[in-house]
Amino acid sequence: EEGPRPIFCFCSAASLAATMAPRDKKQKNAEAREAKDAETKDAKVAEPIEELETDAVPVKGSAKNTDTVAFLTADTTLNTLTSDSGILMSLHEGGMQHFLAGARANVGVSKGKYLFEAKIVELVSLPDAPGVKNKTTFRVGFSTAGSSLIVGASSESFCFDGDGATLHNNKRTSNGSKIDRNTAMVGVLLNLDKDSPNFNTVSLFKDGKRATKPVALPDELKGKTLFPHVCFKGVSVFANFGPSPAAPLPFKCNMIQDAAKAHCTVTQISPPEGGKYEVVYPVSLPDEGTFDWLDMYLEKNPHVTELSDRMIMEWAQKSGFWASNAKASRDKPDGMKELDDASIRRAVYTMAPLQARSYVVMEVKGNLLKDERKELLSKFDTPAFTKTAVVLVGEPSSEFKKKTLEMTLKKKQAASDAVFRSKLAEEKRKKAAAKRQKDQEKAKKKAQTGMAKKIAEAKKKAWTDKAAKALADDKPFEEKEPEDYKEVEEEPEEPEEVEEPEPDPPKVELTPDEKKSFFFAHDVQDLAASVLSANFAKFSLPTKAEGFDEVRYTWSKESKSEEHLKKWIAERKLTLRVEELVPGQWALKTYKDWSTTLMEWQKKLKAYKDKIDAKARAKAASEAKAKMTAALKAAKEKALAEGKTVPEDKKEEEDKMEVDEWEEIDPAEFAKLDVYGAEDILDVGCGAPLFKDFAAADWVLMTLRLELHLLAIAFAKDCNDPDRLGVHVDHIPFYYSKYFKKNLSPADYGVPGCNEIVKLVTDTVYLSSQSVLQSQLSDDMETFAVFAKLAEDARRNRLLRLDLGDEAAQLKLNGRILGSFQITQPRGQKREQPKEWGNQQQQGWGGPPSAEGAGAWGGAKWGASKWAKPQGQATIIKPGESALTAAAAVAPVAGKGAAPAPAAVADSSSGPKPIGIIRPGASAPAKAATPVFAPPAGQPFTPAGKGLVIPSAAAGKGAVAAPVLAGKGVMPPPAGLVMPSAPQWQSKGVTPPPAAPQQKGVTNPAAWAGKGAPAPAAVAPPAAQSYGKVQDKGKGAGPAKGASPYGKDSSKGGGKDWGKSAGYGGGKDSWGGGGGKDWGKG
Repeated sequence: EEGPRPIFCFCSAASLAATMAPRDKKQKNAEAREAKDAETKDAKVAEPIEELETDAVPVKGSAKNTDTVAFLTADTTLNTLTSDSGILMSLHEGGMQHFLAGARANVGVSKGKYLFEAKIVELVSLPDAPGVKNKTTFRVGFSTAGSSLIVGASSESFCFDGDGATLHNNKRTSNGSKIDRNTAMVGVLLNLDKDSPNFNTVSLFKDGKRATKPVALPDELKGKTLFPHVCFKGVSVFANFGPSPAAPLPFKCNMIQDAAKAHCTVTQISPPEGGKYEVVYPVSLPDEGTFDWLDMYLEKNPHVTELSDRMIMEWAQKSGFWASNAKASRDKPDGMKELDDASIRRAVYTMAPLQARSYVVMEVKGNLLKDERKELLSKFDTPAFTKTAVVLVGEPSSEFKKKTLEMTLKKKQAASDAVFRSKLAEEKRKKAAAKRQKDQEKAKKKAQTGMAKKIAEAKKKAWTDKAAKALADDKPFEEKEPEDYKEVEEEPEEPEEVEEPEPDPPKVELTPDEKKSFFFAHDVQDLAASVLSANFAKFSLPTKAEGFDEVRYTWSKESKSEEHLKKWIAERKLTLRVEELVPGQWALKTYKDWSTTLMEWQKKLKAYKDKIDAKARAKAASEAKAKMTAALKAAKEKALAEGKTVPEDKKEEEDKMEVDEWEEIDPAEFAKLDVYGAEDILDVGCGAPLFKDFAAADWVLMTLRLELHLLAIAFAKDCNDPDRLGVHVDHIPFYYSKYFKKNLSPADYGVPGCNEIVKLVTDTVYLSSQSVLQSQLSDDMETFAVFAKLAEDARRNRLLRLDLGDEAAQLKLNGRILGSFQITQPRGQKREQPKEWGNQQQQGWGGPPSAEGAGAWGGAKWGASKWAKPQGQATIIKPGESALTAAAAVAPVAGKGAAPAPAAVADSSSGPKPIGIIRPGASAPAKAATPVFAPPAGQPFTPAGKGLVIPSAAAGKGAVAAPVLAGKGVMPPPAGLVMPSAPQWQSKGVTPPPAAPQQKGVTNPAAWAGKGAPAPAAVAPPAAQSYGKVQDKGKGAGPAKGASPYGKDSSKGGGKDWGKSAGYGGGKDSWGGGGGKDWGKG
């Protein structure tokens, strides 16, 4: 009637062309299908709904509302475009087309019965968007002032959805009435008239006809002022608030525009002071009240629009985007891949300055960085806005602290309630299970009682019939009713238990420490750890010079705020990582030089040990040739004495084998060496390097010393920040990986954490009182020799502690880290074991390890129980020597693979004695050495225990069980052992075989009958050699795997003597050695 009215909106040329272009075939087909569906549904309309509504009394004169009902900009989403004619449209580019647009009217009602109308006027073709649930959405309903602009998404709103459902607090309930473009007009009737039969209901009408029964208003909305609300996506909408309906209802009804003043509330937004809208930039430290202050601010200022990634994420989720529950931070929440390209953010900041409303820009990191603050300020660099920085640093206001305590108590109460409900549910479950069990038993007993009753009744009836028949036949009946024929009595029913009312959860209270806290501890932090560590050192407070119209310090004054920020940054420099740190040239060159030096040291060690091996081989060959020459000479002389003709030897040049006169360093002299006084660690005497006895663990720990020292020094150089005191213990693995390109795992070193790793090398580095890594060495060392000296000193100290029984000194490095330093060692020398003897890795014949013993032959080695401390170093007695002379004369063999005997044994018998191993001091009074056990094949003889348990299973094979030592954790060698005859062994729990001296040794007792030949006497291996190891089947002398055990040859035990070859047990010059240097090593 008034003629056409212009509509102004913002759009791009592309979107305008798309809007004006004729509908494509796809859109036409979609509309045709919708029309057909509507016709089909209309054909199946159920019985008409009885109308209970009556005509409303018109509002007249001064009682009528005079304010125009409209959509205020502050009550619309940023992508909504409005007009004075009631048309609502949304943006269609930059990803905004997939977000719901919402608009709430400025007039709400709390009483009476009022109507408003809406209609879809245009369908907009939207491209596919992965992750978006719906393309087209249309909702009409009511909401409270200041609630979410997406109607139906919260408990403060209710609506009818175009898909044929009602929506409240994101809960959808089907009502069977869809809304599409073919619907001319929809009307939403809100009945708040307490005298109406439909009081507190909402009804939907389509084209003036009732589409649904009155739907009850949710309890959360009863008694509140409710405002008309429209929400849409993929459509354009027309809204009509009156005064007249476009589609009249079957009864007369007032529209929102004609609402009575007494029934309605009008939202008033005062124009800003000076005609400028305010843009607030909160500046607060991470996790110190940022978003909590924002929520309080928005609650007080409901018409201020939040601009933040949090707002965008919530808007996207309400619009149907799928998002994971995981959040990297509250400042930049992740979990929605469609938003990762920041196109939505750009569109938001493009639209915001064009709309007349106030904003609060919440960027936790951005508002703390000067460069990003300038960029955010530039978004609103127009005369329409005043820009204010609100600094929230330091101790918060009393109002904020009160809010924090309320939130903390609420969270604690919720956690307590959850635990209480869980326990209550468990008690109910147990009670229900017990009741079911009781009911089952009751039913079973009842069934048994019923069956007994039936049997008793049957027997009674049979007895009665017999009595009646006897009476009828006039015969005497003397049979008495048996006791078990009596009627079975049923147990009375137990009264059902009355279910007690569920108790209320206990009330919790805050602790004194919780009451002192200024800020609420959220489950998700404001900034991701990587973002915080990369930026916190650059945080600053805003100034007017940056472009702010006002800088407002809300919690503390400017000076105190600056002081708090400096202190906060200093504390974080101790605990946060420098993500962008790059190792400097000094660190890279030093580590490269170390790697080169380490290789040279290992080459030197290998050359030294190869020299030891070469000399041993040359000596063995020389002795073998001398023996052969002597044997040939003796044979020739014997033949000549018998008158035999002996051919003359051809004159050949005598091949004399020269033995290198070089001697390796004396162990005793090496033990006395002053480690730190060594001038040349590559030659501390006789060409021996200082690290000649290093095991793999020593090389690993020496390298660890260098790496942690280098890390502590290089970090200070490369960081170049005097406020950063060093590497915090929690970040050692992070920087270790940066500098050395490998992982540092406490598990590799057998310790729980980095604190314990540092304790392994406290002679080089340590942790300060602030848990910062510090080096004890200088950063300008000319050589790396000090690390070898530290490692050797630590090795000696560790071995000494182990000898004294200090189990804490045992290293527990795993195989992965030790594998990087497997240094070749001379034959016969055992590498130091990194694990405790007898651990699970070395279980075997000895069974599982015990607390006191070692299992698996006393650990990985024979006799390595922990229940007895070593009494000194081992001494090996040379053939023909007594304990008195050898105990002091023979050098200790620690580290050479040999070990002391299980116990000190003295022998009072006379005559030549077999070889034995004894302890210096304890065995010195003995007249002579005594025989000891031979270890099993493949097992070295090692220190610690007081005796070996010989199992009863070995009885009959040369051994007797010793119950005295049972349970000590030390397992026995196999059968075939030479037993000492000294009575002192009886006190040790081992019964010796009876001695019967013969020409070559001790006759085997009855238990060995037929099992072997006599043992040889007075034959010993060279000092400082291990024995008992068999590598090749058929070459060793051990009774378990030897090629010729006792008795295989009836004369001398197989072969020429023990074992197989000409020596004693298979070797030319070794006992059971098969020709090798060590006992049994063959």
